[in-house]
Amino acid sequence: IELTAARGEFPFAFVLACNTNAAGLKERMANPAHLAKLKKGVLAWNAWTKCNGRTWPDFSGANFIRMDLSDADLSGANFSNANLSGANLTRANLSGAMFSGAILRGAFLCNADLGNANLSSVILYNSDLSGANLTRANLSGANLNYTNLSGAILRNAVLGQSNLQNAWLNSTNLTDLDLSAATGLEKVVH
Repeated sequence: IELTAARGEFPFAFVLACNTNAAGLKERMANPAHLAKLKKGVLAWNAWTKCNGRTWPDFSGANFIRMDLSDADLSGANFSNANLSGANLTRANLSGAMFSGAILRGAFLCNADLGNANLSSVILYNSDLSGANLTRANLSGANLNYTNLSGAILRNAVLGQSNLQNAWLNSTNLTDLDLSAATGLEKVVH
């Protein structure tokens, strides 16, 4: 299913993942109603979520390549297995969001709130998370190669088996952080 944006809205199409994978197993799909609401733009989305109280948006498996979602309130959203490569999520509220298995290669998450987010096994290669709040975020197994974490807050984050090779950690808050299982530490830029 493809939902294209009307003129004056997002210039990129939303593409939903197939409901059956190559092995013939059922996969979770994004909620078409949530995608349609987000397609109307960040201002409309934020107004809708404010009026509708606590929502748990499901964008699992959706394609948000190069989409501008800056300043969006996407707290608690499910982005599992979604593709957000090159997406602009600057200052977005992504607290408690689930990104397990998502691709965020080259994404812009500057000053985003990712507190308590599940980013396990996420590809963040060459992404910008400068100034982002990653307090208590789960980054287990995440690929953080060439990721800019300058000024980010990683207080109590979980980084087991994550790859930090060539990541930038200038002025990064690493309070109460266990890096013993992280890899690539010898090539971190600080």
